[in-house]
Amino acid sequence: MDVTSLAARAPRRVLFPLAGLLALGVALAIAACGQGEKKPDLGGISDTTAFRGASTLTDTTAQIAALVKFLDNYPESAFRPRAYRRLYDLESAASPERAGERLAKALRKERQVAARSGLHYLLFQHAAAHVPDQVEPALRAVLADRAELEYEVYNSIAWELAEKGEHLDQALALAERSLARAPDSLAKATVLDTKGWVHYKKQEYAKAIEVLTAAAATSPEPYEEIEVHLAQALDAGSMKTEARDAYMKLLLTQEIPGFRTRALALTEELGGSPDELARDLDRRREERATPVPDFALKDYAGRDVRLSDFRGQVVLLNFWHPT
Repeated sequence: MDVTSLAARAPRRVLFPLAGLLALGVALAIAACGQGEKKPDLGGISDTTAFRGASTLTDTTAQIAALVKFLDNYPESAFRPRAYRRLYDLESAASPERAGERLAKALRKERQVAARSGLHYLLFQHAAAHVPDQVEPALRAVLADRAELEYEVYNSIAWELAEKGEHLDQALALAERSLARAPDSLAKATVLDTKGWVHYKKQEYAKAIEVLTAAAATSPEPYEEIEVHLAQALDAGSMKTEARDAYMKLLLTQEIPGFRTRALALTEELGGSPDELARDLDRRREERATPVPDFALKDYAGRDVRLSDFRGQVVLLNFWHPT
């Protein structure tokens, strides 16, 4: 996480808001099959239809009213976290104070675990953005909540605190709470990565190395971000040979800003030749390289353009989706 540019492209931990998006997709898929839709106790339309109708209103005042009604009428809906998020976004644009008050009031009454988890996350984000002196109480509230909150919310908050280098003791407690609830090895590896990064930010490098090594061992598949953090922790912990080798391993597959410079500098400190290391890296990259299969795509005029047409030239491929 610093490695901010890496975090943007790495298969980062699933943050709580994304869980809401997944829930939306699943619920809509169920609705398409005509199964599993919830009706309010008072009868009427399904929660899928009600949420979709409320969230697509174009008038802000009308959408706020519809979302409030949805939350009142569908206490068990999987869309409740999404509804709270949307409601907060709408209200905070006009009055962050009023939006925060609604979140706090909702949390006192909310019983659904996913929704409580989402409200805690929103209250933390609200405090961080608008009332910094309330961050500490928000963190205490998360840790004091007796509900079995979703592990992602603990992990997401801990990660954001680590990235900022703030409230690191609470971040560590949140990571521990998340680790106890992580459902599988990949989730545990992700949380261990967060925990290790908190130790790194606390300058507890030996502990960071221990935890990040455990994260790498726990992950069922190679996890680049863990390896990035471990390399940095090894470097900060003065484990020069191990850090140099970790940087080199990462550099075999991509050029990471600053890592080549550190690998060369560590090599020199260890009595080696930076120039020889650079040549070795380029050679090993060439050995690993495989030709890209030829393919053809249409240009804007409808003509076929083949990759092989540019053989011998430097080609930048930019894949994007114009929507």
